[in-house]
Amino acid sequence: MEQVSPVLVDRWQKAYRSYQEVGVRAGLRSATVADLNAMVSVSRDVARAWRALGEVDGLPWWISAAVDTAAQAFDGQAREWYGRVTSQGQEGW
Repeated sequence: MEQVSPVLVDRWQKAYRSYQEVGVRAGLRSATVADLNAMVSVSRDVARAWRALGEVDGLPWWISAAVDTAAQAFDGQAREWYGRVTSQGQEGW
């Protein structure tokens, strides 16, 4: 199995850190449409980072499956956050 590039690890860590930070704001009652749109964006960024990790050659099938599942989960979250934006009558990201 090929080792995961530190660049990919750093990309994932940055994306997930942003997701956590924005998630705090978006979870507040005072969350703005901009906060909700940011959650759409950071959720998609985390999904993309998971997919980039999944492209490493030689991963065992079970790691590939777990990484793909994680990416799908964050894509789903992005859709849910986008639904909150559009339910407020404002077009989102």
